[in-house]
Amino acid sequence: MDGLPKELGDIFTNNSLSQSAISLEEQKFNVVEGAQPFLTQEELDLLPIDQVRHVVCGVIFNEYGQVLVARRRAGVDYANSLEFPGGKVEHHETHEEALVREFEEEVGITVANFKLVYDKRVNGSSEPFHIYFYLIKDFFGHPYGVEGQEVFWLNVDEIDYNRFPPATQILIQNFILTNEYLQEIYQH
Repeated sequence: MDGLPKELGDIFTNNSLSQSAISLEEQKFNVVEGAQPFLTQEELDLLPIDQVRHVVCGVIFNEYGQVLVARRRAGVDYANSLEFPGGKVEHHETHEEALVREFEEEVGITVANFKLVYDKRVNGSSEPFHIYFYLIKDFFGHPYGVEGQEVFWLNVDEIDYNRFPPATQILIQNFILTNEYLQEIYQH
């Protein structure tokens, strides 16, 4: 792709990347052997809170309006697809504590001044989970792949939601591509 550094251009022309992402319609077929069956949204919403894994993700924009993304490592669900940093909430922590911890562990930065902007229960590849997306307004440090993953800033107009796992595709379609994040960033 013109205008992108070679290593970023490679990400967007890598056939294995585009094949690893899955559409929302195909999500129900993304079930590994022994996994929970695909549940309807109504069934997901009726599950008791303690039967659903909680996951947090953060959306950060830099001063150029670019969003921070990472490429998922090989050997994990949706390997090579893109994601927003985040992870599982541990039993002893709040969602906000998990968000701060995950950003320190994954991309080596401290986050502050964040707000929940979207949450949804979804089918995972092995279990249902509830994902919480936060808009992060401030961060300290320089992001890098602490766990060896690629981490980079991406222009919003270069985002292809098909390159993200299904749960994240919903956020991109309903929040980022509609520019709803701009209202949240500049709202006081």
